[in-house]
Amino acid sequence: MFGFAALLVGCARQDVSESTQDPLALAAAEATAIVQQAQATALIMEARAQATALLQQAQSQPALSTVSETVTPTPMFTTDPNAMPTQAVISPAPLDLSGTPTNVVMPAPVIASQGDVDLINVTFAADSGFIMINFIAPPRLSSELYQGRISVTDEATGEVYDEIPVIPVIGPLIARPVQEGQRSYVMLVNRPPWLLPGALVTVIIADARFEHIPVE
Repeated sequence: MFGFAALLVGCARQDVSESTQDPLALAAAEATAIVQQAQATALIMEARAQATALLQQAQSQPALSTVSETVTPTPMFTTDPNAMPTQAVISPAPLDLSGTPTNVVMPAPVIASQGDVDLINVTFAADSGFIMINFIAPPRLSSELYQGRISVTDEATGEVYDEIPVIPVIGPLIARPVQEGQRSYVMLVNRPPWLLPGALVTVIIADARFEHIPVE
C-alpha cells in the first residue's frame, strides 16, 4: 500500500516537473498528488482496522476442546447385584455331535420289510403281560389290521399269539396308521407257555410275513 502511494506521488512530481512553465498546472498537479496520497493512506488505515477487528474477534472465541469424550460401557458382568447389563448376550448352546438332539425325531430303525410294511421290533409291555409289535404300514392297510390278521408265532414251540386285548374306554390296543410313514403298534396277550425274550418268532401283519425275528 505504501509503495502504491509513493508511486502516485512520484507520478505527480513528474507531472509537476513537466509543467513548471504553467503555474496553474503545477498547482493542480500538486493538489492531485496530495489527494491521491491521502486516499492511499486512508485505504491502509481501513485495512489495518479490519485486521485488528478480526484478530480481536478470534481471540474472544473459546478454544475448541481437543479431548474427545470417553464413553465407558456398562460391564456385562459385575459383582453388584443391583446392576443390570446394558446389553443381553445370548450364547447358543454348543452343538453336541456325539449324541442325538432331543427335539429331532429320528426315523425308527427297521429290522425287516415286506411289501409296504416295515417291522421295527417285537418286544413286551405291561411287565411282559403283552407282546408288542411295532411297525410302519400305509394308511390303506388300516382296515386290514384287526384280530386274526396279526399274530406272533413262537418258532420253537409253535404257539400262536393273536389275541388283541380290549381295554375299557380305550378299546383294542392297536394303533392303526393314518399317515404315510407313521409308526404304529399292536399288542397281543402273552399267555402260557409264555413267550420269552430272545425267542425267534414269525410275525404276520396283514399279508406281510416276517420270519426268524428275535424278541427283544
